[in-house]
Amino acid sequence: KIDANITPLRWGRFVRQVVRTVTRDSVLPGDSIAVVHINKVITGTLRIRGINVNGDTVLIEKPFTDNADRNIIFKRFARETKRFWVNWLPIATSLVDGGTIAPNNHINITQLELITRNDTITVTDPLSFYLRYPWRGRFNHGNKDVPELAGGANMIIKATIVSSSADTDLVALRFGVGTFQKRRMRMQLVSEVNNGNGTFTRVFQAPFVMHFHRGFFHAAVDAVTKATLFDDQAPYSVSWWGIPYRVF
Repeated sequence: KIDANITPLRWGRFVRQVVRTVTRDSVLPGDSIAVVHINKVITGTLRIRGINVNGDTVLIEKPFTDNADRNIIFKRFARETKRFWVNWLPIATSLVDGGTIAPNNHINITQLELITRNDTITVTDPLSFYLRYPWRGRFNHGNKDVPELAGGANMIIKATIVSSSADTDLVALRFGVGTFQKRRMRMQLVSEVNNGNGTFTRVFQAPFVMHFHRGFFHAAVDAVTKATLFDDQAPYSVSWWGIPYRVF
């Protein structure tokens, strides 16, 4: 386990560059359905203001390179030559799979459960789990609709993490909209298993109440090794999955 070299007071990620690559993975027979893969390489600096072992306030900077992937399914609705942007419209999206690139990828989310009063969504492969946009018609790709939630609805989200850190990781749920409505909620550890191979499987969960802003949004589970924030020498290592949802 790490020694608490610093006690973090505030921290934030400062992104310097985002390189986005869009590739068409496939077009299904009939030229009516296309699958597009979006990859982002995100570089920046994590800045931590904290207190060191001598009681001095210090600023720690850790460079990072993260990778984020997502698939989107488009359906052809027209063959316009002038208003070409209406020809293909998105009808489904995979979850977002993001995290630190090797060799600093010491933590990984392996499962998410979104539990509502009427349904439970379990995800083990974010890029293969598609959530459909219901306003584009009922295209069945074998998966769920985008979760539709009433403002004020109670929910529970669970995250399973595999980490090579002996220290309990830090996992947060990020959701909301707008400058004053965005929230980052700490998720609580509910179980831990030593896998015997230098890794640990941990389950975190958090209940939360949905905001009242109508529209389509994203929630994200953000997992961070404890050493990322508490050790001034350890590398930055995170993993995150994003989930789209609609508030009505």
